[in-house]
Order: sequence, then C-alpha cells, then structure tokens
Amino acid sequence: MARRACRRNRRRPNMAQDPERGRPVFMGEAERAMLFEIRNYHIKPDRLAAYSHWAKTRAIPHLAQKLDVVGFWIASGEPSQITGEPMDALGSANVTWILRWRDMAQRDETLPRTFSAPVWEEIFSHLEGGLDNYQRMESKFAETAV
Repeated sequence: MARRACRRNRRRPNMAQDPERGRPVFMGEAERAMLFEIRNYHIKPDRLAAYSHWAKTRAIPHLAQKLDVVGFWIASGEPSQITGEPMDALGSANVTWILRWRDMAQRDETLPRTFSAPVWEEIFSHLEGGLDNYQRMESKFAETAV
C-alpha cells in the first residue's frame, strides 16, 4: 500500500506546480514560447500501408535526427468521430505529425533545407508513387495553451 501511494505522488519529470494558478503545469516558459507545426496528410487509402512502412522504416528515423519531431501518428483504422459541420470528401487526415520550432524563422530556414537535401531525396525515392500518394497536405501552427 505504501508503495502505491509513493508512485501516485511521484511527479512527471517535466511537471511543476504553478504558484499563480495552484495547479500542475507540464512545460516551462521556454517550451510555452515554442511554435508547434501540426502537419496533416491525406494519403490515398489504398497506399496507406505502403506509406506507413516507408514512414516507419525510412522517413521517421531520418526526420527525428534532423527535426524536433514531437510525434508521428498514422490512422489506426478506427473510424473518426466527427461532430458539427460535415467534413469534405477526403474526411479526416490519416497521417498527423507535429514538429516543434523556436519560431517561424527557424521553421522557414530548416524545413526547406531538410526536404531539399540529397539524403531526403534518396529516402523519398523509396516511397513508391511519391507525391501521388498525397491527396492533401495541411500545416497549421499553434502555441501551447498550458
């Protein structure tokens, strides 16, 4: 029983108490000032399995070395749950990944350089169908609210 209580009271490494609000916060001021890029891709459904394999074995390992990749998600096959206005014919994105940037200037310098490098061109050449796999690519930018 004492062991369980100890685990429950343990703080996450990036968690601190906010004295003004009296509640935990999960990021410091520096992280809150960061810019997050949320990239949503609509990959052709019949190409998603091949894209997923390519992303996991080639793209993600390389991108994680070059960029601050927060996470990379590929649709699980479970149907999306949508409320409100109906979506367009493409529906929800089936690939989402998030990058963390210091600011837009860093993003605008780093991302084009990463995607135009010969090593990326070689990696991308292994994605059968290349850009034809993408029905839509979206990027939006956000700052954290906590």
